[in-house]
Amino acid sequence: YGCPASVALCSMASERLKGLALPELRGFRALALADELGLPPTKRSAALLLEDALEAALARYNMASRLETA
Repeated sequence: YGCPASVALCSMASERLKGLALPELRGFRALALADELGLPPTKRSAALLLEDALEAALARYNMASRLETA
């Protein structure tokens, strides 16, 4: 269930992000996926939401990594 654009973007991202190094993950842009899917401008917010989620996940990972080494 959910927004078809969000589901499609997340599905593509889950395939493309596998195996990437942290610097590559930080450079990921979901708007490029939105362009590939041909999403209309009204659905581009789904790509921005995906980018925000990835950024938050990376921030949590960085915080957890710092706690483990402390």
